[in-house]
Amino acid sequence: MHDLTIDEKQAFLQGYGYGPRELTKSIAYIRLLNTLNYAPVVEAMAERGEKSKLNWHRVRIAGDFNLYQ
Repeated sequence: MHDLTIDEKQAFLQGYGYGPRELTKSIAYIRLLNTLNYAPVVEAMAERGEKSKLNWHRVRIAGDFNLYQ
């Protein structure tokens, strides 16, 4: 879901029957799965020494692009 807009994320979750309450209850698990999804990419960048790309992924994973919090 990381590559979807906010509206697309909402539509995606609603398609699976998620409402605001369900999302709030399960957000930690969703964040965990999303972070684990990045693990192979981050590992490969680290092995290649791609520091600039790693720094951008670091801020992405930290949620720094979430402008609503």
